[in-house]
Amino acid sequence: MTKSCVDKNMELTDLYTYAFLETPHSPLVLPQGVRGPVTLVTGNQVSALVETGISPAFWENDDEKIIQMAVCHDRVICEMFEQVTVLPLRFGTYFDSLDNLLKHLAWQEKEYKSQLEKIRDKIELILEKGYIIIKPKAEPRKDWEKSFKKMHENGDDQLLMNDIFEDETFEEWSK
Repeated sequence: MTKSCVDKNMELTDLYTYAFLETPHSPLVLPQGVRGPVTLVTGNQVSALVETGISPAFWENDDEKIIQMAVCHDRVICEMFEQVTVLPLRFGTYFDSLDNLLKHLAWQEKEYKSQLEKIRDKIELILEKGYIIIKPKAEPRKDWEKSFKKMHENGDDQLLMNDIFEDETFEEWSK
């Protein structure tokens, strides 16, 4: 499903909220939620990823639904994070009305934008065994080129040991 935005003039209630993200400038592929499509509530600079019509009463007293909701919650966040940086919200976050969500986005916009900028391209989310694992993006060879150049300039790029040992024979390899 492609980008689906909520009309701000609609009277929507029970907005189960998965994550906040910077308001996108191009369409996103939005995943399925637990009961239907996930939609985007766009704020000025920060938007919310929501599924409408889901209040805590939907899952509160049903262990099976709680598990289903938690797994879906994690999946939606991870699928979105593959496309764009998101601030994942804890399981069970919901707003009772579109108006309250939009007010919240406007009130917290600077803080959320700042948090999104801090994590952009610096972390990755992994869904593993029902848990979201947040870890720094691996950059194992970052700045190696500069380090090797400096080593060469300092004469520190010499072999530490010979590449052929004195007792090494190659006869075994030719059989």
